Formats: sequence, C-alpha cells, structure tokens
Amino acid sequence: MHLIADLQEIPYNQNLRLASFDITNMYTNIPTHDLATIIKEICKKNHIDPNIIEDIIKLTTTITNQNYFQFMNENYVQTEGLAMGTPTSAILSEIYLQFLENNIIYNILKTHNIKGYFRYVDDILVICNTTESNIHDVLNDFNQITPKLKFTIEEEIERKLNFLDITIQRVQHRITTHIYRKLTTTDSIIPNDSCHPIEQKMATIHYLYNRMHTYNLIATDIQKEKDTIQQILINNKYDPNPLKDSKKKKKENLHKQDIERTKWAKFTYICKETRFITKIFRNSNIKVALTTNNTIGKLLTTKQVETTSKYDKSGIYQLKCPTYDMKYIGPFKTRFQEHLRDFKYNNQKSKFAQHLLDRQHSIDEMENIMDIIHITNKGRMMDTIEKYYIYRETKLNNQINDKLTVQPITIFETLVQQDTHRGLIKTHNQQTGL
Repeated sequence: MHLIADLQEIPYNQNLRLASFDITNMYTNIPTHDLATIIKEICKKNHIDPNIIEDIIKLTTTITNQNYFQFMNENYVQTEGLAMGTPTSAILSEIYLQFLENNIIYNILKTHNIKGYFRYVDDILVICNTTESNIHDVLNDFNQITPKLKFTIEEEIERKLNFLDITIQRVQHRITTHIYRKLTTTDSIIPNDSCHPIEQKMATIHYLYNRMHTYNLIATDIQKEKDTIQQILINNKYDPNPLKDSKKKKKENLHKQDIERTKWAKFTYICKETRFITKIFRNSNIKVALTTNNTIGKLLTTKQVETTSKYDKSGIYQLKCPTYDMKYIGPFKTRFQEHLRDFKYNNQKSKFAQHLLDRQHSIDEMENIMDIIHITNKGRMMDTIEKYYIYRETKLNNQINDKLTVQPITIFETLVQQDTHRGLIKTHNQQTGL
C-alpha cells in the first residue's frame, strides 16, 4: 500500500497532527456545467485531435444530462450534480477533483505548509505541523473552493486516527499503522457450504491474507490478524488454513496453462455439476467467469403485488377472430372498447370490427379474444414495436387466405414512410432480420 510507505517517509516531529477531510455528498455536488470545459482543456494540453475532442465533449454532455432515476415507481430528474450509482460518475468526479488539486488545492497546501496530503475518492488525509499550520484554517480554505463542495473534518484522538481500513498512530517518534475494523464489522463472508463457485469464496480469504502481508505491520499485529482471519474462517465453516492446498493447486495449474487466454465466457453457477461444462474450456483460449443468482440484493428484494389489471396498461395485443384464426395488432388499454363500439354500431374505423361485420362473425369477451403480447411504457419505442408486430402478422395473415385476411399492410407502409427520415427502417432490418 503506497499510503503506508509514504507515511513512513514523512520526517517525524512531536508537533505533527493528523486529520481527515471528507467530501459531503460528493457526486451530487460536482458542478457538471464545468466538466465539459475542464475536459476540453485537458484534451488540448495532451494534443488530442479536435474531432476526438468534440466527440468526447458530446459524450460528456449526454452523460451529465441523463441524470434521472426511479424511486417508488416514480421517475425523477436530478437537477444538479452527477447521477448516483452510475460508473461514469466516479470517473467524472475524479477528473474534477484532480483538476482542483492541480490548480487550487496545491496552492492551499503550499500556503499552509502542509506536510502530507493523501486522497482516496472522497476521503482525504492531511498531516500538518501545529507550529506552522492551523488545520481549521486549511479546512476553511477548502470550503471556499466551490459553493457546492463541502468538507468536514475529523481530528486525531489520543494520537490515533482511523482512515480507510487502517489506524494511523503517532508513537515513539514514528508513525505506525494497524488494520482497522469498524465496530459494526461482522465476520460474515460467503459460507463454505453455500452454492457459490470456489473462486468467489476464496477471493475474500485471499484479500484478508494479502492485506495482512502487504501492510507493514509489526509482529504482534500480524499474529493478531492471523488469529482474527482464522476465527472468521472457522465461523464460516472453512478450514482454518485453506491457502496451503490452494497455493499448491495454483502452481500446478500454472504449468498446464501454456495457452494465452484472451476471451471470456460467463456461466451461472448452479451447483458443482456446472464444472462438467466449464472444464471443456480448460485447454482453450477462453477463460470462464462464474456468476450466481442467489445474491443478497435478489434475496432481500420484496416483490410488489400487482394491483393494476394488465388490460389497463399500454402495449401490444392481438385480437383473435372467434370464427377464424385471424389476428389484429395494436396498442391496448381502452382500445378494445373502441373495437366493441365500432362492431355494435357498424362503424368502419376498426379493421377488426370491419372484418367481423363483413363475414358476419360474432365478438367475444375481451379476456377470451385478446392476448397481451408486449407491455411497455408510452413513448417512441411503442411505435417501433407496434410496426414490427404489424408487419410480422401481415406476412402470416397473407399466407392463410387472401379472402379471409385482415390486411394492415397499408397502415404499416404508411408508418414506415413517416419514419424513413429517422432511419428506423435500417434499425428494424438489423434487429429483426426482416
């Protein structure tokens, strides 16, 4: 860990003090209107092609404008900041913070003669000399950088400060580090008897041991961490020393893997029998990634009881003639009542009603003759889906009997002609193969 190595290089002084700054609600307070300008300047300094810069700016603008989310079945638009939970927010916020560090924060640190500055995402460790700096003055300057970003402070207590997963302590004229676990931390990892691939089970164990060996711990801390890890393994039904066999098997597998693997195939791990399938790729250039369905998110998600009738929603349905196996495609909700009204009053608006009247067929209850094909939200995509089903059913109906066919082909052609300038025909051909 670079942080631990850098801490040990700082000259120790009795007047050194530790403090951590935290950025409150970082994502939602990043000023998105400044990002495009910052990224453009960075690209110019790196001599990026102007056409590529233009594409990057367009992508950035598109991403920052699509900051909508859903809560309690309602859609919301976030008016400021970056969207929560999206991978791009982490990248864009890092770009913005590095811009601040290179242009503003550096000058603040230099003015206050700060001895050490380390940041991981929104957590910042600051080390200062109390005879030269006032940490609260530094905090005030940080809070003046932008109107939105707000920094809070946590100072050391009894020469100790918890930062990320380590405890930093000033003791005996030097700075030492220890592994830190919150009071709410549990010893729960993937149990050994759960239906998960062994790779996922071992990942946590490898992480615990690698952290113990990577951090520069004193002998007593190493032994304490070993005891903690072994207790975690016992509580989760593992062998307390599982790495001995796994390291041996890993070395044996390295000798067998002479082929460079560049491709990946994903399989859902159901039980150990899944290995019978994945072992087929053992001597190929394909690596296997195993996923599971029994995740905490899926286990804890409560399914909402559907209270709205499916016939009250919008989407694509088909109406079947009770006498002949003919179908009509279109969006539903109140449309069936329109077909029924046209049938009763002999109107010519509904193609389906016209078909029944021309051939003197009867009409049945909605639940008996209407099949729901596709439920979707209202919008432009609805038109595209409807066109596809109309076109598909037109081809099938034409193959039955020309005299008995309901022909919505003219409707389809009219809709297609209207959307030709939007390039939808090419999209349809690519997606449906028609």
